[in-house]
Amino acid sequence: MKRLQCLYRPNENKEYPWALKHPKVKSALALFKTRQEATDWYLSLHLECVYWFQNDKQIWAGQVISGREENGEFEHEVVVDNFDGAISFEDTCREFHINPSTWKRDENEEKRRVARIQDFKLLKDPEKYFPVEDIKRPVRKSKKDIEIAELKARISEILLLLSKSSKDYSKEIQELNDKLNDTSSDKSELLKRLAELQAEVMKENQQPVEVVEKEPEVVEVEKIVEKIVYVEKEGDNEVKVDYHNVANYELSDQIDALALYSEKIQEISDNLTNSKTNNEDLAEIKANINTVNIHYSKLQKSLSKNHETQKRTIETLLSNLKARSLALIEKLELDENAKNTPTTKAYFRDNFTKDNVSVAEGTSFVHLNQQHVGFVEKDKYKYSVDKSAKLRKQKVVILESGKEVIVEKEVIRESSKVSSILWWILSPLLLISALVLIGLLIYVGIHLSK
Repeated sequence: MKRLQCLYRPNENKEYPWALKHPKVKSALALFKTRQEATDWYLSLHLECVYWFQNDKQIWAGQVISGREENGEFEHEVVVDNFDGAISFEDTCREFHINPSTWKRDENEEKRRVARIQDFKLLKDPEKYFPVEDIKRPVRKSKKDIEIAELKARISEILLLLSKSSKDYSKEIQELNDKLNDTSSDKSELLKRLAELQAEVMKENQQPVEVVEKEPEVVEVEKIVEKIVYVEKEGDNEVKVDYHNVANYELSDQIDALALYSEKIQEISDNLTNSKTNNEDLAEIKANINTVNIHYSKLQKSLSKNHETQKRTIETLLSNLKARSLALIEKLELDENAKNTPTTKAYFRDNFTKDNVSVAEGTSFVHLNQQHVGFVEKDKYKYSVDKSAKLRKQKVVILESGKEVIVEKEVIRESSKVSSILWWILSPLLLISALVLIGLLIYVGIHLSK
């Protein structure tokens, strides 16, 4: 499959700033006045090609994967998600004259439009321009596949929420998975059920309870209920960052680490600065991801029936991780003849530090609770510890009381005693009542003495 880029280069040619160029060819194929004309002309060539395009700020705005299907018709899959310079999917399809429902272009209209594109510079013969390609055609997703992927991501979010609940939702989770896997089921009903479950859990978390704020004295309690509320908080400069093995964390934190790792794989995939890699580097990246999969697969199998909700959560997160990992590996370009040196490794741009980080190192850990958390024993971890973990935004828990108090874990105590908050509300009323009662007694006493 061929590759082509639509680049905005006003410094090289102000009159024709849009250049169609192969990433490995020095010269451009053609120059155009607008991105729309450049793309319209290119798509009319009916090339099986992956096409990336920028916006007028020279920021990548999306990709079009064009290919001939088994029925002989050309389809153009538009991808704008996770591109910083993108406009909406619908607007992109409109600009490129692609039907958003069928992914096709009207070829009769195409011929009339392209015939009117006269003012451009053709620099090379399209039939001789492209080098021998070394990339496989990316896996094309059907609209049904895209819908299912969106549902899986939504279910993953709901499962994380349910896993923190004190109620057992294993039956509901099984119902969701069954509907997702049932090809004949109505997916709109599944979305409706997801929304109901989310509302139910959020309502449960908002139930009024008597809250005893954390004090030095020991308070007797009837039972303890944990309620997790995630917010983002800037890291503490005083925190000492060290390496920790995820296996030493509690189950809830391990699940959080898996969710964060899956998101990180997506971040790496979206921010590759060098996709070329060598054999050893690629093997290292795959080994790091495999280590995570093995750890959580074993963890899932080891959980008892009392942890059905957590087991389902891990299962869904692993499924998402697998899809994102495969997408990342597909983006990496292997040079089998390259030696393993820093210049031949794959790199991505860290969104926080803005540094270039090797993909191998990035896939070896996550930031959790302002710490550098990996998936092997400390003596087997070969990368440096990322000290920026203490400055990054961290997931913490807020104690919902009279004022917001940042704590490591929220414990809501249901007590038979009146809470301190309730006392401060009632005490002025009690004082007023006492003064009124004293006044009445004095008044009655004066009248009785007469």
